[in-house]
Amino acid sequence: MEEHKLKIDIARAQLGVATDLFLRDRDPISVHVLACGACELLEGIGQILEVEILSALILKVQPDLKLGKIVKLRNQYWNAMKHFYGHNKQTVRDDAELLAGFSDVQNDTVIWEGWYDYQRVTGRLPIEAQVFQIWYFALYEEKLAPHVDRQPYRHIFFEY
Repeated sequence: MEEHKLKIDIARAQLGVATDLFLRDRDPISVHVLACGACELLEGIGQILEVEILSALILKVQPDLKLGKIVKLRNQYWNAMKHFYGHNKQTVRDDAELLAGFSDVQNDTVIWEGWYDYQRVTGRLPIEAQVFQIWYFALYEEKLAPHVDRQPYRHIFFEY
Protein backbone atom coordinates (compact mmCIF):
# COMPACT_ATOMS: atom_id res chain seq x y z
CA MET A 1 0.00 0.00 0.00
CA GLU A 2 2.95 2.32 0.59
CA GLU A 3 3.57 2.67 -3.17
CA HIS A 4 -0.01 3.96 -3.54
CA LYS A 5 0.08 6.38 -0.60
CA LEU A 6 0.24 9.52 -2.75
CA LYS A 7 -2.82 8.48 -4.79
CA ILE A 8 -4.67 7.57 -1.60
CA ASP A 9 -3.79 10.99 -0.16
CA ILE A 10 -5.04 12.66 -3.35
CA ALA A 11 -8.31 10.71 -3.19
CA ARG A 12 -8.67 11.65 0.50
CA ALA A 13 -8.16 15.32 -0.32
CA GLN A 14 -10.67 15.17 -3.18
CA LEU A 15 -13.28 13.46 -1.01
CA GLY A 16 -12.68 15.87 1.84
CA VAL A 17 -13.23 18.94 -0.32
CA ALA A 18 -16.18 17.33 -2.15
CA THR A 19 -17.84 16.49 1.18
CA ASP A 20 -17.21 19.96 2.57
CA LEU A 21 -18.70 21.63 -0.51
CA PHE A 22 -21.63 19.21 -0.47
CA LEU A 23 -22.43 19.83 3.18
CA ARG A 24 -22.29 23.58 2.59
CA ASP A 25 -24.61 23.13 -0.42
CA ARG A 26 -22.07 24.68 -2.78
CA ASP A 27 -21.02 23.95 -6.34
CA PRO A 28 -22.53 20.51 -7.11
CA ILE A 29 -20.50 20.21 -10.33
CA SER A 30 -17.19 20.54 -8.47
CA VAL A 31 -18.46 18.12 -5.84
CA HIS A 32 -19.22 15.57 -8.54
CA VAL A 33 -15.93 16.00 -10.39
CA LEU A 34 -13.88 15.71 -7.19
CA ALA A 35 -15.81 12.72 -5.84
CA CYS A 36 -15.68 10.81 -9.14
CA GLY A 37 -11.97 11.48 -9.45
CA ALA A 38 -11.45 10.05 -5.97
CA CYS A 39 -13.63 7.03 -6.78
CA GLU A 40 -11.57 6.26 -9.87
CA LEU A 41 -8.30 6.41 -7.91
CA LEU A 42 -9.62 4.28 -5.06
CA GLU A 43 -11.18 1.75 -7.39
CA GLY A 44 -7.84 1.21 -9.12
CA ILE A 45 -5.95 0.95 -5.85
CA GLY A 46 -8.56 -1.42 -4.46
CA GLN A 47 -8.28 -3.67 -7.50
CA ILE A 48 -4.48 -3.79 -7.28
CA LEU A 49 -4.57 -4.48 -3.53
CA GLU A 50 -7.36 -7.03 -4.05
CA VAL A 51 -9.62 -5.23 -1.58
CA GLU A 52 -13.37 -5.70 -1.94
CA ILE A 53 -14.31 -2.18 -2.98
CA LEU A 54 -17.90 -1.32 -3.90
CA SER A 55 -17.69 -2.35 -7.55
CA ALA A 56 -16.28 -5.75 -6.52
CA LEU A 57 -19.07 -6.16 -3.99
CA ILE A 58 -21.69 -5.30 -6.62
CA LEU A 59 -20.18 -7.83 -9.04
CA LYS A 60 -20.22 -10.45 -6.30
CA VAL A 61 -23.91 -9.84 -5.59
CA GLN A 62 -24.88 -9.35 -9.25
CA PRO A 63 -22.49 -11.53 -11.28
CA ASP A 64 -24.33 -10.82 -14.56
CA LEU A 65 -23.18 -7.21 -14.46
CA LYS A 66 -19.92 -6.12 -16.01
CA LEU A 67 -17.46 -3.75 -14.33
CA GLY A 68 -17.60 -1.44 -17.35
CA LYS A 69 -21.34 -0.93 -16.89
CA ILE A 70 -20.94 -0.11 -13.20
CA VAL A 71 -18.17 2.39 -13.93
CA LYS A 72 -20.06 3.91 -16.87
CA LEU A 73 -23.13 4.46 -14.71
CA ARG A 74 -21.11 6.12 -11.94
CA ASN A 75 -19.11 8.26 -14.37
CA GLN A 76 -21.77 9.29 -16.87
CA TYR A 77 -22.11 12.88 -15.62
CA TRP A 78 -18.42 13.15 -14.76
CA ASN A 79 -17.41 12.17 -18.29
CA ALA A 80 -19.85 14.68 -19.73
CA MET A 81 -18.40 17.36 -17.46
CA LYS A 82 -14.76 16.69 -18.22
CA HIS A 83 -14.73 15.80 -21.94
CA PHE A 84 -15.42 18.05 -24.89
CA TYR A 85 -14.77 15.52 -27.63
CA GLY A 86 -16.05 12.00 -28.13
CA HIS A 87 -13.77 8.95 -28.20
CA ASN A 88 -12.54 9.69 -31.72
CA LYS A 89 -11.35 13.20 -30.74
CA GLN A 90 -13.12 14.61 -33.80
CA THR A 91 -16.75 14.61 -32.77
CA VAL A 92 -17.94 17.17 -30.26
CA ARG A 93 -19.89 15.44 -27.51
CA ASP A 94 -23.58 16.24 -27.24
CA ASP A 95 -24.20 15.98 -23.53
CA ALA A 96 -26.92 18.62 -23.16
CA GLU A 97 -29.74 16.17 -22.51
CA LEU A 98 -27.73 14.10 -20.04
CA LEU A 99 -26.42 17.14 -18.15
CA ALA A 100 -29.94 18.59 -17.96
CA GLY A 101 -30.73 15.62 -15.72
CA PHE A 102 -27.83 16.28 -13.35
CA SER A 103 -28.56 17.56 -9.87
CA ASP A 104 -26.87 17.54 -6.49
CA VAL A 105 -28.77 14.32 -5.72
CA GLN A 106 -26.30 12.41 -7.91
CA ASN A 107 -23.59 13.44 -5.46
CA ASP A 108 -25.15 11.52 -2.57
CA THR A 109 -24.10 8.14 -3.89
CA VAL A 110 -20.79 9.08 -5.47
CA ILE A 111 -19.55 10.64 -2.23
CA TRP A 112 -20.77 7.63 -0.27
CA GLU A 113 -19.03 5.28 -2.70
CA GLY A 114 -15.79 7.23 -2.44
CA TRP A 115 -15.76 7.04 1.35
CA TYR A 116 -16.75 3.37 1.28
CA ASP A 117 -13.83 2.53 -1.00
CA TYR A 118 -11.49 4.77 1.02
CA GLN A 119 -12.37 2.84 4.17
CA ARG A 120 -11.91 -0.50 2.41
CA VAL A 121 -8.47 0.56 1.12
CA THR A 122 -7.16 2.30 4.26
CA GLY A 123 -9.12 0.73 7.10
CA ARG A 124 -9.89 4.26 8.33
CA LEU A 125 -12.74 6.70 7.94
CA PRO A 126 -12.83 10.35 9.12
CA ILE A 127 -15.62 11.20 11.55
CA GLU A 128 -17.27 13.49 8.98
CA ALA A 129 -17.42 10.59 6.54
CA GLN A 130 -18.89 8.34 9.23
CA VAL A 131 -21.68 10.86 9.83
CA PHE A 132 -22.18 11.16 6.07
CA GLN A 133 -22.59 7.37 5.81
CA ILE A 134 -25.21 7.32 8.57
CA TRP A 135 -27.08 10.17 6.86
CA TYR A 136 -26.89 8.32 3.53
CA PHE A 137 -28.43 5.17 5.02
CA ALA A 138 -31.12 7.22 6.76
CA LEU A 139 -32.04 8.73 3.39
CA TYR A 140 -31.55 5.56 1.31
CA GLU A 141 -32.42 2.83 3.77
CA GLU A 142 -33.19 0.42 0.91
CA LYS A 143 -29.42 0.25 0.39
CA LEU A 144 -29.01 -1.44 3.78
CA ALA A 145 -28.92 -5.21 4.00
CA PRO A 146 -32.40 -6.63 4.69
CA HIS A 147 -31.50 -7.79 8.20
CA VAL A 148 -30.19 -4.37 9.34
CA ASP A 149 -32.38 -2.44 11.78
CA ARG A 150 -33.30 0.82 10.08
CA GLN A 151 -34.63 2.52 13.21
CA PRO A 152 -31.29 3.91 14.49
CA TYR A 153 -30.64 5.57 11.12
CA ARG A 154 -34.13 7.07 11.05
CA HIS A 155 -33.84 8.24 14.64
CA ILE A 156 -30.52 10.06 14.22
CA PHE A 157 -31.67 12.26 11.33
CA PHE A 158 -35.44 12.24 11.11
CA GLU A 159 -37.02 11.75 14.55
CA TYR A 160 -36.68 14.12 17.46
